[in-house]
Amino acid sequence: MTLRRPLPYLLVVLLVMASCAQVVPPTGGPRDTTPPRVDTTFPPTRTTRFTGSKLTIQFADYVDQGVRQAIRIQPSTRFSTSWSGDELDVTFLEPLRPDATYSVTVGTDFKGANGQSPAAAHTILFATGNVIDTGRITGSVTATPADGIDVFCHPISDSIPNVTRTPAPYRIGVGSNGTFSVDGLSDGRYRLLAVRDANRNGLADAGEDLGTATADVDVTNGQSPPMSIVVGTPIDRIRPIFTRARAVTRRSIELAFSEAIATVDASAITITDSTGSPLRVASALPQRQAADRVVVRLVDSMDRRQYRAVLDTSAIRDRAGLALADSSRERTFRGNEIADATPTADTARPDSTRTARPETGSIIATFIDSSGNAGPYLLLLLGKGALVQSRTVVPGTPFTVDSLPAGELRAQLVLDKNANGRHDTGEAFPWSFAEPLFTLPTIVSVRSRWTLEGIRFVLPATSATP
Repeated sequence: MTLRRPLPYLLVVLLVMASCAQVVPPTGGPRDTTPPRVDTTFPPTRTTRFTGSKLTIQFADYVDQGVRQAIRIQPSTRFSTSWSGDELDVTFLEPLRPDATYSVTVGTDFKGANGQSPAAAHTILFATGNVIDTGRITGSVTATPADGIDVFCHPISDSIPNVTRTPAPYRIGVGSNGTFSVDGLSDGRYRLLAVRDANRNGLADAGEDLGTATADVDVTNGQSPPMSIVVGTPIDRIRPIFTRARAVTRRSIELAFSEAIATVDASAITITDSTGSPLRVASALPQRQAADRVVVRLVDSMDRRQYRAVLDTSAIRDRAGLALADSSRERTFRGNEIADATPTADTARPDSTRTARPETGSIIATFIDSSGNAGPYLLLLLGKGALVQSRTVVPGTPFTVDSLPAGELRAQLVLDKNANGRHDTGEAFPWSFAEPLFTLPTIVSVRSRWTLEGIRFVLPATSATP
């Protein structure tokens, strides 16, 4: 006797077999690294006489919900978004201005289905009038890390904007390749800065990483020169504080400060006992493991009496070059009778048993200035992207740089306008432009225990600043 299965059961079996027979994509193949991109929009970009209240953006593939926070509308307009995988609707919540050009920018703070971020922001232009303003400012931003940087663009008319109080009407996310483009601008002058705008308020707030352009930019007939902005960390304006003195042994004292100390002079430190008699200071050196501490070595010995440490505030500075706060120049402490450690046998081992120091080389070079900028100039030598050495250079005057690590070194040049020995990336308030930074074509291959002569660092005539 043959048992027959009901038809629905056979259909289920067939469906299961079909699903199991599907081809499984091979693993281990090349990973898709294609950045997400905008495919089409409605209305299309550069539409004029727009009267609608919604913009639809279609992507080439699925994107995550982060795209909803990546939308910027210029001029600033309230809006809402609706996301459905590979499509985003942007609805305007207030009437658009008449005879105005709008730019809707899809920033870079979102990812595609493959986890990749956009290579650059995408901008859609439309106008409520008959004409679209076609002015554009393009450029690049250097920041570490590069994520989360926005470029703020302020029109300058009769008044200069306070970028810490006036939200930027144009805010553009910087792409993963470091580039940006501000579109839909009318002819005029604009002020640019790049900010790690953590709270997304369109302001340059205290404590945020920031960099300004080296000058305001003019858009003329829709065109402008490319801009380059370097983002730096917040400028340190707080002077270091002398917080404590502590005797470690009978001839050593540890001085503690509120932050890392870069320079200290032994002659700037006075140690006196309870009678006011001074003790001779042999040396004063910042600790390697704790940069906010300075170890003072004495010639004379202390006992358990009370002592006073008095510092010359002008001779002790932090890494930003700020001198010690005047209000914290004195501290009292009790002496210590612990004997100083004597050298052990290990410290007297032959040189062959000690850790070898890395071999270094030197260069003898000349800086040639063809730009006519007049200086002063600061030369930066970089190895593997990190600063190795910096020094002030004078055009036409040979100079020597020692203790350079072996390997390729690249060179940058700072127009150090305030002659403070560092590259200033600008300030928001009071406003200051960044110092120009130039990448020089010369690449130096340093050899261990070798001096390279005849090196020329040339700043071309095309590097002239406004």
